[in-house]
Amino acid sequence: MKKIIVITDMNPEGSGYLNISTSLFTLLSKNYDIRIIGLAYAGQEHNYPFSVIPCKDMNDAVVIVHNLMSLPPVAPDVIIVALDIPLQIFFHEKFRQYKKPYIAITPLENPPLTMSWSAKLLDMDFIFFISELGKQAALSAGIKNVDHLEIGIDSNLWRVPTQEEKHGLRKGMSILE
Repeated sequence: MKKIIVITDMNPEGSGYLNISTSLFTLLSKNYDIRIIGLAYAGQEHNYPFSVIPCKDMNDAVVIVHNLMSLPPVAPDVIIVALDIPLQIFFHEKFRQYKKPYIAITPLENPPLTMSWSAKLLDMDFIFFISELGKQAALSAGIKNVDHLEIGIDSNLWRVPTQEEKHGLRKGMSILE
């Protein structure tokens, strides 16, 4: 089974990356051995089908990846980083030495991509932008190894409440109907 190491924000108090990563890597864990290095994660209990390694900052993440790379049974085949572009650049430069495929998952809120960012992204194996806008900006900058990662929602968690649930919520907040 291929091994994937992921670096992302796993702050349990709320993070867009946490929401993206838990859904995506829960699905991928059916066919891959996933280990997530969780920035802002302090070892809280979870029920994810992958392991989450607590990590306090970016430098610790680099050390954790280095340690995993030196252990052949757990060394990853692929590195995925789900963070903003400046952090993508930081990690890609640190992990280049391992010669493993590097996949970025990142947003781009406002085009165009700067030349300095474009030059660094060109060197990555693949970039998933979490918007079509990001993908199109990258293609316009001459980056070909990109796609739009469409982000969905967990319809079991985010759904329209039933009338009974609405009534219970309103009653609990002392809102008169």
